[in-house]
Amino acid sequence: MGETRKRGTRATFHPGWEPGTLPEEEVLRRGGALYDDGMYWEAHEVWEEVWRRRKGQPDRDFLKGLIQGAAGMWHLSQGNYKGAVSVLGRAGDGRAAGDRGHVQAGTRADGMIPMEIAKSRSGHEETVPMATARARVRARFEGDVRKIRIQPLAAVPTLEVVLDDGTGRLTALFMGRRGIAGVECGRRLAIEGTPVAGERGLTLYNPAYDLR
Repeated sequence: MGETRKRGTRATFHPGWEPGTLPEEEVLRRGGALYDDGMYWEAHEVWEEVWRRRKGQPDRDFLKGLIQGAAGMWHLSQGNYKGAVSVLGRAGDGRAAGDRGHVQAGTRADGMIPMEIAKSRSGHEETVPMATARARVRARFEGDVRKIRIQPLAAVPTLEVVLDDGTGRLTALFMGRRGIAGVECGRRLAIEGTPVAGERGLTLYNPAYDLR
């Protein structure tokens, strides 16, 4: 797990290449690798290069949502929950544009990564018991949906899903969502992401998910 920029410190990140010297797909891939490593601010900075280069293109709104999703996850990693919910809610506005303009970045505009892409990046083919979950350690979990509720966080609707695998429980929060097709109590669900310690216990924010 990398160490992203700390809140309140000066941004000094340099990606290691000059703007315009790499193909857009490679820049998106490198940004995705930073995101997967918890380097949310740095991913945000890298993806902005592609956003600037895509002026006038139909997928530019999707890229804006992608960048806002990374910024929201950075706020979350720094304990700024109100800021995280606000930014992630705006990121969700890019989802419709993302459906029209596909970008090979692997991350959706709402901050979530499709499960098949998450597995190929992380190498987590097997699930691990929820009892072994650790904060800031990315892993894949699978369990039964025990509770679902919608609650506003900083005026943004947020879907809370509690999973139980018999060894423990984890909470998944999907910001900007009022529901997910097929996700209901009793349904088996696999999620992948990096747990964050909080008042709810270990929580995964906008994890990759797969209905079982």
